Amino acid sequence: LKGSAEGARELWQAFKDVTIEFLMGEIGQVLRGGTFPNIQHTITVAPGAGKVSCDSNQLHQVLLNLLVNARDAMPGGGRIDVTAQNVRVMDGEFVRIDIKDTGTGIPEQNLPRIFEPFWTSKAGKGTGMGLAIVKRIVESHHGTVTVETGAGGTTFTICLPALTTPAP
Repeated sequence: LKGSAEGARELWQAFKDVTIEFLMGEIGQVLRGGTFPNIQHTITVAPGAGKVSCDSNQLHQVLLNLLVNARDAMPGGGRIDVTAQNVRVMDGEFVRIDIKDTGTGIPEQNLPRIFEPFWTSKAGKGTGMGLAIVKRIVESHHGTVTVETGAGGTTFTICLPALTTPAP
């Protein structure tokens, strides 16, 4: 079953070149909607943040899952900061998207399991698929997802290969 699910996922991906400004604009609309009451937010796109080749619907789902988790970590309200920028590492150029919340943080004992399918810390509320889906989609885009957490909140970082303009 796992193999057939992976094959179906690959079949339905529709990659195209998408600007980071476009993706962040979509996220801004979500954050301004009624789904995030009592949540302040900022979205910062660094000058020169470029494009990625992606299935924009799937990447939207990744960002939405992370935003919903951030909201759920702040039941009394709080702040979500989303930043996007190009970064250069040894492997090349990437677009880095950080989603940082001011929630309670993820307990250290939960960290090794957060990307496992069907594992949830939201007793009776979650399916345990959100972060598993995030990881699978990001990896299918040849990217990475990492997390840093503590008492002051959690930051999820997504790095995706940036499209670069070839030299003339």
